[in-house]
Amino acid sequence: MRLLVDLEKKFPQLSSLVYYRTLKIAPYLFVFFIDRSLSSLSKSVEAELRNALSEKTGLKVRLLEIRKDWNAFLQNLVAPARVLTVNKVWLPDQTTELRVLVDDEKLLTAPSSVLSEVVKKMMNLSVSFDFQRKVRQPYTRSVG
Repeated sequence: MRLLVDLEKKFPQLSSLVYYRTLKIAPYLFVFFIDRSLSSLSKSVEAELRNALSEKTGLKVRLLEIRKDWNAFLQNLVAPARVLTVNKVWLPDQTTELRVLVDDEKLLTAPSSVLSEVVKKMMNLSVSFDFQRKVRQPYTRSVG
């Protein structure tokens, strides 16, 4: 929070954001803002802010919006990948877990284990991520 206050001199747009919480899960720093406040920043200012925070902390920084709807929260967390399905699984020990199917693991900006920990700490939900398997087309040689 102190860093954000210091950076407000350089980025006056920060005064329009509503800070919520920061999570440090090395080597990542997740900074959460209240729903829809982050979207008031332009993409270039958001990128500059992320780079400035990364320089000061030495961590990879993600700026995210906290949302009450966990589907929207999960989509925001895995972006630019896409959530395809979310299934709620009841386990034998009377707990529940969300199984989230994401389209492409390569598009995640953090490992799925880190993202699971973020969801656990922010929403108190147990989550496991699965990824859609893309079927490769067999190579066919054209004759002609």
